[in-house]
Parts: sequence; structure tokens; C-alpha cells
Amino acid sequence: MYWWKEFDSGEVKDEWSHIKEMGFTHIRFFLLWEDFQPAPDRISIPTLNKLSKVLDIAQALGLKVQVSLLTGNMSGLFWLPDWVSRNRKFNLFEDREVVQAENLLLQTVAQAIGKHPALHSWDLCNELDQINQPRSARTGREWMTRLAKTLHSHAPNLPVTYGTHYPSFVTKNGLRLDHMGQVLDIVSVHAWSVYFPVSVEPFDLRTVVFTFLLASWLAGKAVFIQELGLPTSPGRFSEEWINDDFLGQKKKIYLASEEGQAHFIEQSIIELKKVGCPGVFLWCYADYDQSIWNRPPLDRAKRERFFGIIRSDGSEKPVVEILQKTIRLKKNGQIKRISDAHRRFPAVNPDQYYKDPSKNFQRFWESYSSGSPIQ
Repeated sequence: MYWWKEFDSGEVKDEWSHIKEMGFTHIRFFLLWEDFQPAPDRISIPTLNKLSKVLDIAQALGLKVQVSLLTGNMSGLFWLPDWVSRNRKFNLFEDREVVQAENLLLQTVAQAIGKHPALHSWDLCNELDQINQPRSARTGREWMTRLAKTLHSHAPNLPVTYGTHYPSFVTKNGLRLDHMGQVLDIVSVHAWSVYFPVSVEPFDLRTVVFTFLLASWLAGKAVFIQELGLPTSPGRFSEEWINDDFLGQKKKIYLASEEGQAHFIEQSIIELKKVGCPGVFLWCYADYDQSIWNRPPLDRAKRERFFGIIRSDGSEKPVVEILQKTIRLKKNGQIKRISDAHRRFPAVNPDQYYKDPSKNFQRFWESYSSGSPIQ
């Protein structure tokens, strides 16, 4: 969260070299809004220069990057610049001044780096609807269309996505998955079994596959899993439940053993590949060093300290070896796809689904989890 303020290109190169050595090919990272746009009409040129250096490092290593542009909820905290948070009457999807500012940021970033060969794609936002929501699905669609058009005007060959999550399945939050499928080049969802509203257990593989299948059916195309992971217990070999802070509310959170994390991620990727998922971003690279646990959000959101596939000292958790094996299996064609698995879902019009998304989500989940036909 603080890497733009305390930027160290050598640190970036060291860590991204490690990512490359482990066998990974793509990295998703966030532009913190406050660092890139300190005022609604001003973009920080020094921070843009840091971004260019980051992309140069990725290119030199042969890595591709997805840049998340507007960060809403990340790791249990809302990351808004002061000029927004001072005036909470702003609607981030509708207010003219803030939408113009968003457009300025996207336009300036796209002009600066849009032709960089290390870029894989743009991510409009990360769970921005946790802060506030568009008044209607029509408004949400217009907002996505406007921002995607801005990016395409400066980088026409780069695909655009949006980092969405469970509210787009179960609420009328103005950001529908079928609209994303129509407006955006890529549809991306966050598959969090640990936060899944009807999950039997926090490592239930069915919840991950169900998320992909339902999202693909609603969007009309196979979706990417943009966030997938499981936090681990600092005890390494043990598992535990903790009382944690989740956006200001107390919530029981499961911390897996490191072996449990490895098994869950391995099986999730294999099962997602079988049903035709085109790609997965893991959350995330590394645990956080204890020296910054006193900083937000790590001071309250304790689970966020331990989501990494490597420990804070740089040593690798068991999941790394498992993932390397899975990568080899995939390359060798040993993970077979079950074609058109999302067709298990009924021929229901998405408009009908979104008349009562919570009820329909529950109904589909009960049928899917029991193995009976989905009606």
C-alpha cells in the first residue's frame, strides 16, 4: 500500500525477479489514487515516472502486468484521496466533478504508458462499489462505458476489465455482470471462499467453481478469476479462527495451515481449468513484514498480513512447489477441460435474474451444491 510513497526500484526488481523465477507470467498491481491524483485537476508526474520504471522492470524480466486504476476497497480499507474523503456526498459513479477527475486520471495514465509492451490489460477499479454505488444498472453501465472508451481512445489494443465481487451476484449494486460482458473486453471476478455468503467451510472448492460458472453464464463469456487465495496461520502447521476487522465490522476469519493453503489453491486451479477458466491471479505474492503491522489496514485487518504465497522473510510456502507442478501439468495438457460446463445453468434471461439476485443466487447455489439440475 505504501510502495509509491516509499518507492524503491531495486526492491521491485528483486521481488519481481523472484516471481519470474517461480514460473509466473503476469502481475496485477494497484495505483493508489491519493498518490497519483493529489487533487481532482492534478496528476503527480513524479509518481507517473515511477509507474514507467515499474513497467520497464516488468519488460526486462519478460513479465506482463495488469494495472488497477481506481482503488476502492483493498485489504479492508477504503483508499480514497483526501479531496474525495473530505466530501463524502460524492457519488463515485455519478457526481460530475469526481467522474471528470476519474476520467482525467485514466486519460493521463493511458497517454503515459498505454503503448508500453509490458502492459497486458487495464483494470478500471477494485471493488469500488463497497464505498457507494450507482443509482441504477443503467448508470453503472454508462459509467463503465465512458471510462473504457477513455482508455481505448489512447490504447485501443489493450483490453479493459473491472474487478468485481459477490455484491454483483447477490445485490442490485448497479454493476451487473451481463453489462460487464457487453461493455468490457474481459470480465473478472473475485472468488473468495473465505467470504462466500453461503459457504459451508472457508476452503470449499465448490464455491470457487460456482463463482466462475455463474459469472460466465451471466456475462456470456468465460471470466477470469482476478483474486483467489487463503490466508495462513502464523503458526504455519496449524489452523485457527480469529476475530478480525472487516470494513469496520467484526468478522470471524479462518487462517489455514500452509499445507491447507497449498491444497486449496492447487485444487481450485485444477478445477477451474477443467471448466474452461482462461486465467487466475493469486492473492497475493508475499506476507507483510511485522515492522508495518502498525500501519493501516494491517493494524486492524490481521488476516491481510498472511495471504502471501511466500513468507515475509522471502522464503516460499509449500504452495509454490505445488503451483509449479500444476503449471507443468497445464503446459503438458494433463488437465483436461470439460467444455461448456457453464451450460448447466438455465436459459434464464439476466434481466430476470437481477429482479431478485439474492433469491436467484441462493436457488442456483442450492441446486448446484446438491448436484441436481438447476432450474
